[in-house]
Amino acid sequence: QPYNSILTLKRLTQNADCVVVLDNTSLNRIAVDRLHIQNPTFPQINALVSTIMSASTATLRYPSYNFNDLPSLIAPLIPTPSLHFLMTGYTPFTTENVEGAGEDSLGADPFALESGIDYLLSSQGDVGSNEVHNSLQRIREQRLARFIPWSISGIQLFECMLSQYDKFRKREAFLDQFKREPMFRNNLQEFDDSREVVQRLVDEYAAATKQDYLKCAQDETTE
Repeated sequence: QPYNSILTLKRLTQNADCVVVLDNTSLNRIAVDRLHIQNPTFPQINALVSTIMSASTATLRYPSYNFNDLPSLIAPLIPTPSLHFLMTGYTPFTTENVEGAGEDSLGADPFALESGIDYLLSSQGDVGSNEVHNSLQRIREQRLARFIPWSISGIQLFECMLSQYDKFRKREAFLDQFKREPMFRNNLQEFDDSREVVQRLVDEYAAATKQDYLKCAQDETTE
């Protein structure tokens, strides 16, 4: 899995405009701990994914004045093209096999991060505007949501992937299957290139926590 993750992240970094990364380990943990499914199946895990993604894009099907298409939904969340990885959370989770609701988020709690670029909260159902306003006011007053100085999404997931990849690669573990493929038959340069792309992504998110990040990014663009 670390090898596949590194190869995938390279292409998501270079070719996608917006990415929501869902960690398989976290998905299984939610299914076991919160929904009490001892041996989650692929359909059950996919049900979690479809639930969070359909909720995240609900404003496309039920448009509002501010959010009525995909660009209006993601534009406030992506300050520069390279910082296009989003974290997502959803509550409550329910299944046919459990009574009550389980609360969790896919990968990490967005409010538990060191800092965030921006947050977008979407609610469904019979929720009054006063209730939403009071909840947001409480978040502000208690400083439950922390922002970067100039307005980061956590980079811990990418750092963890790099760490796992380095451990496997150092031991040259489980490479035989890859070496049978044409891309890796002569050398493993694609792995090295992919790791370099992911490392640059981690460095970019780390740089984004600094006060002068946007100015430096603009200077690099004009050079």
